[in-house]
Amino acid sequence: VLVATVMGQSRWGMCKFAALMGMPPSSGAGSWTDHQKAIRNAVEEVAMDSRRKAVKTIREQHEAKLGRPLAEDDIIDESVSLDGTWAKKSHSSLFGVQVAIHLGTGKVLNTQAHSKLCKECRKKENQIKDTSSDKYQQ
Repeated sequence: VLVATVMGQSRWGMCKFAALMGMPPSSGAGSWTDHQKAIRNAVEEVAMDSRRKAVKTIREQHEAKLGRPLAEDDIIDESVSLDGTWAKKSHSSLFGVQVAIHLGTGKVLNTQAHSKLCKECRKKENQIKDTSSDKYQQ
């Protein structure tokens, strides 16, 4: 499941690959989903830990410059580079990512995935479509 996910393959794509290679399917839908959730959770945990360490390093460097410890809520002035990209080069892409990188250390401070799709908007659109106009004419 990990290799398929890294390669951008869905469960269906891996089932097709397995069939072409004469192998049994990799896993059932429930098991596949469980593995993907476990992978996502592990990746998010490692990323969060890495970002915390980066912020700690930057704060320690700032404290060394000041010669005193910083309070937990102290705001420090640091330079970052923001960069982002969409999945496709044209304006038709629905998904993209953005990354904030500290210029002094080159460490990633934050990442953000973006989507032009809004689940709440789609849900509302479907509710409106499902509603009969006869109800409003009364």
